[in-house]
Amino acid sequence: MPAWKNSGTIFDQYPNVFVDVAFVHNARQPANYTVSKARAFYIKYQDRILFGTDVFGAGAGAEQFLNERKLLETNEVINGVHGGPKMEGFNLPQPVLNHIYYWNAARLIPQVRQVLEARKFSIGYELGGVKCDRLPPGVTINPLSFESEKPADLTGTLCSITTSLSAEIAGINYPCIDNQNGTWKLPAAQLAALPAGTYEVKMTARSAIGLVRNDASTQELTITSSKKH
Repeated sequence: MPAWKNSGTIFDQYPNVFVDVAFVHNARQPANYTVSKARAFYIKYQDRILFGTDVFGAGAGAEQFLNERKLLETNEVINGVHGGPKMEGFNLPQPVLNHIYYWNAARLIPQVRQVLEARKFSIGYELGGVKCDRLPPGVTINPLSFESEKPADLTGTLCSITTSLSAEIAGINYPCIDNQNGTWKLPAAQLAALPAGTYEVKMTARSAIGLVRNDASTQELTITSSKKH
């Protein structure tokens, strides 16, 4: 059975499995291999594949490394990877390449995420409409203070798109809005009935495959009385 078929079966059964591409193209069986099938596989499982190479460890230089990039990025015919037969490139779409080169690593390695965010990359969005992360959604809460007569939106950030999102405040669950751009909000109108005080906000975010993350923050919401004594 071709390696890409084995990998597809594993991906479908185990949603938290990731692979890298080092050496994988030499394992193909030419009788069962076509560029179109390989390209379709990369597109289908773009959120499960990371770029990896061992060419330098095998004694190869920059030219072989660039060949591995060309295989993914262009439709050029390149010299065989690791001494294998010549191969036609997959010419993958830019959103797929972004997943393979950046976003999937950012989901798995916090330091990678920090570097990309520092360089103003948009994690998990603007990537061809792919809306499924394989890790629980990260969620933060922006501190908020307002006068009781002037309620404001409670907001925060998300590192992936959610299928459900709620905030628990004073024992009450409030449904929140995922803006699908890395932010969320709880509209001011839902907070208007809360009395003056300082509250803990507990967020619950659920992903498309049922993974859940909670974030509980103390003293994130402060409501002061606007009435004069």
